[in-house]
Amino acid sequence: HECFDCCKPLAGKPIKGWFSHVHGKGARPDLRFVKENIVLHCYPGGCHQRWETGNRGDMPLTQALYDLISSKYPDNKLGRQSVDKPD
Repeated sequence: HECFDCCKPLAGKPIKGWFSHVHGKGARPDLRFVKENIVLHCYPGGCHQRWETGNRGDMPLTQALYDLISSKYPDNKLGRQSVDKPD
């Protein structure tokens, strides 16, 4: 496993902090379980925190994916539907 943006190796047992939502769960709950909206980011103190805090200038791969998902799943603001969690 490696970080989606900086390609840093993610060694050892996977931890929850590695899994990062490209579109945050609070802002886009409809994308919570969409697989392409979840990437691996280095954590702690790495790309996961930078993405979550909005310091995204040096994260071109995640930003490109964000833009792609934005166009594929337009945000309808008020009429969002929750995506059922897969089995």
